[in-house]
Amino acid sequence: MNFENKKPASEFLPALESSRGIAAFMVVVFHYSQIRDLTGSFYLAVDFFFILSGFIMAKIYFGKISNSKLFTKFLILRLGRIYPLHLFWFFIYLISFLITQKGQLNSDQIDSILPTISLLNSAHLIDKPTSFNLPSWSISAEWISYLLFGLHMLCFNHIQKGINTVFCLLISLFSYFAVFSHHPQLGLDVTFEAGFLRGIGGFYFGILGFLITQKFRVNIKILKWFFLLMVIFLFINNPRTYTDYLFPPLALFLVIGLSGYEAQKSFLSNPFLVWVGTVSYSVYLGHGFVGGLTHRIYTNILHLPYNGYHSYILFSLKIILCYIVAHLTYKLIERPFRQKTRSLVS
Repeated sequence: MNFENKKPASEFLPALESSRGIAAFMVVVFHYSQIRDLTGSFYLAVDFFFILSGFIMAKIYFGKISNSKLFTKFLILRLGRIYPLHLFWFFIYLISFLITQKGQLNSDQIDSILPTISLLNSAHLIDKPTSFNLPSWSISAEWISYLLFGLHMLCFNHIQKGINTVFCLLISLFSYFAVFSHHPQLGLDVTFEAGFLRGIGGFYFGILGFLITQKFRVNIKILKWFFLLMVIFLFINNPRTYTDYLFPPLALFLVIGLSGYEAQKSFLSNPFLVWVGTVSYSVYLGHGFVGGLTHRIYTNILHLPYNGYHSYILFSLKIILCYIVAHLTYKLIERPFRQKTRSLVS
């Protein structure tokens, strides 16, 4: 491989931040759009999240969680990053259910409470998706991946990096194989039932990507080619088939390319795209509720039709409102709690 020998000027990589935002936008479009012929494979952006997350966590923490104190600090920081907003949307859904159902919850909703608030709603504790914010299954998968990664670093921090690389590859392959043996695709079925394995597979694939960058330096050409291949794949892939499993390798090498020095000087460093990445977690967790509420107001209260050009108006409204709400929840919940958590453990 002809990798270049330059490093990013700082730990913050705007290209990776922007790519996270683009991936979140793709998930939103997948759930909002009626043009499934073009966007039918956009659910795979969730797997990009997992791979990107594993890469970033390895970049920050690989080889640095050497004792129980650091392990605890790592978990507190990660929990402070994901849990406040997760809990906020849980209560928003809970309140909305109580209002619309005259103060009562149905059996599915009651069964979903404990797995959802404990971040275990991707571990097949119940035989149905959570009733509280469906996208939160991937936050559960992310949390379980954090736990495994932290324990991995704590217990095997001393072994050689080459052995750790093989170990990460085996964990990723085993996880994907376990998913594939029951689900020959990475669609909506692989959420509450085997979502945690899907998350671990992608997360450890991302760690593997980081370890590759420690051996080789990234050339911008690899970014261009894998970006092109991913775009083509997402638009021609037959959704929810075994070909979904071709996506993670493409995503892995794209992330490797995006971590390179030149990528930080590309269009992905545009301030607007970086902002889109900054609020991406708020976008992802809030888009289900915002989209559903907007749809009900548009069709049930305003009694506007949902066909023809109206469908495009509604789609645009959902997108705009989703990002407005995401900006607010980022400023009022996500960022303040993350800062408080950092202060707590510093």
